[in-house]
Amino acid sequence: MKPKTLKILLVFGVIAALAIGVGMWVFRLAPTPPIFDESVTLVEASEQASSDGHVVLAVVTADFCPICQSYKRNALVDSRLGAWVEANAETVYLEWERDADTIEALGVTKWPATLVLDANREIIAMEYGSMNGDELMAFLDAARIAPPAPSGDDVPTGGESADADFPMGGD
Repeated sequence: MKPKTLKILLVFGVIAALAIGVGMWVFRLAPTPPIFDESVTLVEASEQASSDGHVVLAVVTADFCPICQSYKRNALVDSRLGAWVEANAETVYLEWERDADTIEALGVTKWPATLVLDANREIIAMEYGSMNGDELMAFLDAARIAPPAPSGDDVPTGGESADADFPMGGD
């Protein structure tokens, strides 16, 4: 083999090795953030939320999703999130393959997804995609103060006017 050909193969070999190494580092599986217990189901988190007067913070993720892995390594380990959860929420960690039925029942079609639900498992707020710590905290704070969805006797009918907090109809 000619020395020039050998040099070219060596350069391509080094580039390939670096690309594989970077890919393995970027796409490595992130650990489950400490605020989540993977054994807790949505039903269990909802029951505890009802008992404590909390909401449920649900995160939908997938092991094969690099954006999910980045989200788990960054915003979902932010210390502000831990304090927010302690004061306001029960948590549930939903893995795409393992919890497909629950995820489908919630109507989630993409990942990562971050949901705030009431104790009856009704969605208060949902956001698709990764957020940084500041974005996540703003989302959670907005969800915490959002009015509950109207239900039962709260829903205006006939000649009653809708309260400004509960707009009726669609655009």
